[in-house]
Formats: sequence, C-alpha cells, structure tokens
Amino acid sequence: MWETTGSVAATLAVLAAHAWLPRGVFWAAAAACAAAAWWLCASGMTRRQKVAIATWLPQQDSHTLTSTTVDLTRVLAFISEYRKRTGDHLTLTHMLGKAVAMALRRCPGLCGRIVCGRFVPRNDIDVCFLVDMGSQNLGYCTVREADKKSLHQVCTALQGGSNSVRNGTESDFSMFMWIADILPTFLLRPVMQLVGFISVGLSVDCAALHIRRQLMGTCIISNLGQYGIDQAYVPFPSFAGVPLMLVIGAIKNTPVVCESGVIEARPTCTVTTTLDHRFVDGHQASLVYKYVMHFATSPEDLLEAEDRALMAAS
Repeated sequence: MWETTGSVAATLAVLAAHAWLPRGVFWAAAAACAAAAWWLCASGMTRRQKVAIATWLPQQDSHTLTSTTVDLTRVLAFISEYRKRTGDHLTLTHMLGKAVAMALRRCPGLCGRIVCGRFVPRNDIDVCFLVDMGSQNLGYCTVREADKKSLHQVCTALQGGSNSVRNGTESDFSMFMWIADILPTFLLRPVMQLVGFISVGLSVDCAALHIRRQLMGTCIISNLGQYGIDQAYVPFPSFAGVPLMLVIGAIKNTPVVCESGVIEARPTCTVTTTLDHRFVDGHQASLVYKYVMHFATSPEDLLEAEDRALMAAS
C-alpha cells in the first residue's frame, strides 16, 4: 500500500516539477537522474535478480507454509494413457493446475483480493504457471478460467502462452521485461507495486500500459522438481495479490504403506504451499487439500466432456 502511494506521489512530483521548474533546469535534472539510473543498471545484475530485489518486501506476518507427499502411482498411469490417446503432452503441472482450479471453485472464500483492507470476491479462477525462460530469467503464463477448461485446453493454453513468453511475442510480458531491464531496482519496486495496484487492486485492463487485470490470477504454480529439488517454500510476489502458491517437487520412489498394509516403493512427490492467512484459515486449507488429494487417487475425475471425447476417438 505504501509502495503504491509512494509511486503515485513520485509521479505527481515529476509532473509538478515539469510544470513549475524552468525547462532547462528540469531537463538537466532529468538527464542527471537518467545518468544515475544508467549507472545503477550497469551493475552486472541479471534481470531476474533485479526483479527479485524489487519484488519482495520485508517478511510479513500472514504467510502459512504447508507440505504434503502425494502418491503418484495412479496419476502417472493416467498421464501415460492420456498422452497415448490424445497426443497432448500432459504433465503433472497441468494436472495440479486443473485440480487446484476445481478445488478453488468449491472454496469461493479463497477466490478474491484485498483492496483497502476489504475482501473483494473474484468471479474467475485463473491459474498462473511460472515459466523457465533460460538465461537465469523467469516468466509466467496465466491460464484464464482454468476450472472451466478441459485438460486439453489447459495444455494448449499453457504451451502457447509459454512459447509466446519465451519467444518474446507476448507483448504485455515483453513490455514488463523491457521496464525491468532499463530501471534500477529502487525505481523498479514502486513501478511494480503500481502495476499490481492497477491489475489487482483496481482489477482493470490498461491497454496503454500493457497491464491486464489480475495478471497472475488466483494462484501460482511452480515446478521445481524438474531441477531435481525435492521440496521448497517460495514467497509471494508482493505485487501479485494471490492467496495461494504451490511448488511441485521432484518425483522419486519412496516406501509407501498400501491399502493392504504392504510396504511398496511407489513414485511420490512433495507439494508445498504458501498460504496467505488473510484469505485462508485451517478449515479452508483442509478442503483444498482434500479435493487435490481426491484427484490424485481418482485423476479421471478431472476429465471434461472434451477430454473424454478425445480419448474415446483414439
């Protein structure tokens, strides 16, 4: 809130200076500021480092961390069968995104945003997937209305969005990265807070500034298991305004006590969550957990009519 207020105040100060200062003095001061900003930008930091420094504020009080180990025996078998029948490259990330979206649909109290200290419900459930762009950079792709999409549509949307982000053809994300490249971190932070205020607080599309409403959706999902990481807890981006983040760990064989009481080595992974306690209490968190675990044991329940038709046509 204070970051946003500061960015607005800085903008008003620049406008006032332009109006009242002599033109030569104003442009000389602007040139000096630009030179200082250029010097700070040429510090050898990667884009990801700059965005990280400008994103995270000091630790807040509302974060709750949880983790659970998921038996993936049925999920992996389902993914293999789905790929064979449809040709879609379905992954655990797609499955978890769809499962969480359907769980959030059953828990409307989690679908909202906080504006001026007041909870405001959201009508849509959008899931944001973090995208590895290589070269130490990170992007994101938000799948809109993920709870209403079929697995096929989620795969298509995520693949298309990820390719656009990596190729630089996603205009909104490219504009954001351009800003991150040219601004020093002390200016980048208030700009990012202002973007969050417009996108989340006001929940409006601003085409002139390449800002979309709810830019990172209702929850964020990251797959760190692809790098061999078993378990990790991640902080909220301060400008995103999401109540829930999930991280998928590496898949590995671990001893599991089966329903019959026999111990078997089965494929499992750890899913960690970061919850904003302003949105989520213990009861709501348990409901999301139960729904997601249900889909782990009965993955076919994620299928929509389109998915069933594609699988039947094979």
